[in-house]
Amino acid sequence: MVKYTFLLLKSERERFLAKLGEIGVVDVTVSDWRPDEEQQRLIGTMSAYDAVLAKLKNVHAAAEKDEDFLAAAPYDTAEEAVRASGDCSSRIDKISADISKAVKERDELAVWGGFDPAMLDKLAAEGVELRFFVSSAKQFDPEWEHEYPIVRMDGDDGNVRFVAVSHGEELAFDGAVEMRRPESSVHDKEARIKSLESELADARMGLARAVASMKLIESAREDVRAELSHSKVVSTVGEAVDGSVSVVEGWVPEPRRTEVDEAFADEGVVVFTADPTIEDNPPILLKNNRFARLCEMISNLYDMPGYRELDLTPFFAPFFILFVGICFGDLGYGIVTFLCALGAYIAMRKNDFARSVSALVMWCSFAAVIMGSVTGTFFGMELKSFEPLKNLPFLGQMDMFTFAIVVGLVQIIYAMFVQVYARTKYLGFRYAISTLGWALTVLVSALAYVLSSAGVPFGFDSPIYIALVSVFMIANIFFSSPGKSIFANFGSGLWGLYNNVTGLLGDVLSYIRLFALGLSSGIIAGVFNDLAVSMSGDVPVLKYVIMVIILLLGHTINLFMSAISSFVHPLRLTFVEFYKNAGFEGGGRAYDPYRVKRK
Repeated sequence: MVKYTFLLLKSERERFLAKLGEIGVVDVTVSDWRPDEEQQRLIGTMSAYDAVLAKLKNVHAAAEKDEDFLAAAPYDTAEEAVRASGDCSSRIDKISADISKAVKERDELAVWGGFDPAMLDKLAAEGVELRFFVSSAKQFDPEWEHEYPIVRMDGDDGNVRFVAVSHGEELAFDGAVEMRRPESSVHDKEARIKSLESELADARMGLARAVASMKLIESAREDVRAELSHSKVVSTVGEAVDGSVSVVEGWVPEPRRTEVDEAFADEGVVVFTADPTIEDNPPILLKNNRFARLCEMISNLYDMPGYRELDLTPFFAPFFILFVGICFGDLGYGIVTFLCALGAYIAMRKNDFARSVSALVMWCSFAAVIMGSVTGTFFGMELKSFEPLKNLPFLGQMDMFTFAIVVGLVQIIYAMFVQVYARTKYLGFRYAISTLGWALTVLVSALAYVLSSAGVPFGFDSPIYIALVSVFMIANIFFSSPGKSIFANFGSGLWGLYNNVTGLLGDVLSYIRLFALGLSSGIIAGVFNDLAVSMSGDVPVLKYVIMVIILLLGHTINLFMSAISSFVHPLRLTFVEFYKNAGFEGGGRAYDPYRVKRK
């Protein structure tokens, strides 16, 4: 980033800001901004637009194959579209509920057949009353049909419904329950349903027009954003020379500075440029490759890096995906989630965020497939139990326990060297000596353990190991605070060493959760497999139906719970263990250039 300071006459401020907004590359510095009443209204309007757009995008995705729905004409204004979106959505919900109620009432009336309620009223006026009864099939007495003038209607629910004609006399139907006379007929309800369906079609068409107006709403949202941005900048622009001169500060990415220089070369504006200092807080513009950009949604959950910090996204991305694979750890589950993510990726062609999420899930699912193949688990079943696969070298539980510890130690050491690189790049090598000494101490100690276990004469009692660690510890202790006295370095170095030693053990042990989650997922899957076999019974056809139901239900629950755990715990390891050992501090703000559409 390059720091720009613009000096201009106050009378030229509006023209200058219009030019600045058209360029759209300067992130104007806004300090001590407190939104006034009008700005709060603009913020609320933007939030309303965002909520409507999010809802309409979901509606559009759900109706992607309905050509009639998507062919609707847009509204004339964004305000009309937003208002119609809310009204039509409320109407659709209410009408849908009314239709469900009317259908239920129609089905209840259908058992009595078609009749005219007005005719019943006329008969009652002449002293002829039709009375409605319900009884169970067992309690219905066939003699009733001979004793009384009744019409019998058998229902599908095992009950018998019948209508008896009464001239005011008592009717004795023991065990039958008299029902209240229906106030409407089946034909009335069907007419009501058709009317509601017509209203629903009108409401859906109104919502379809709102969906067709999404670009209009997005444009209006951009206008409000530009108005808010302009208002914010105007309210915080600095002044000099008794208020006759306006001072505007901002930040421009290095590759875009030529555009700004050319735009204001002949505009009568004094321009100063400077490199950022430690005291400045320039905005952050992340630059990652296509793979690492998928994990930016993960790093954004925590914080933006400071200007003089590395963006850790490309450094933790492979580890995060590997950790998800270890936690998921099942070949079958990995295949299922991969296929689901692939389907979502293909279906969401017009939703970039959804496609990014789907792509990340595909990578994580691929890692789960790899780890499931290594451990030999397929929907909780051990592949080595099958005769053709029993001799393959699958990893056992203790192997996975060791693997989780080793992967954790590798990531921690890797994070330490990332911190060394970052300190060297932004502060100078002397600020990285202490961290480098500790990182090399941990690395050499790990190598000594591995080599001595393999029979190589390089253990903790080796003179070479002792000499190396002594040098590294001197660097770690006496270069902990560059620029301070030797006594200050010694004191802070010892305290830092104590924290490093005690923290390292806890950090490494935290990675056991990777093994534990993968193990628990496999055990629960195996339990559902056993339940499906033991609870299916012995009836030939029914046995397999019950087995399939238990398997589908059990593995769906386990897959859902495993997916949550496989996301949360790698996230925790990334933000706690890796970020801490990489020296991440954060506190940066995202690059947000001041831009206004050309009218």
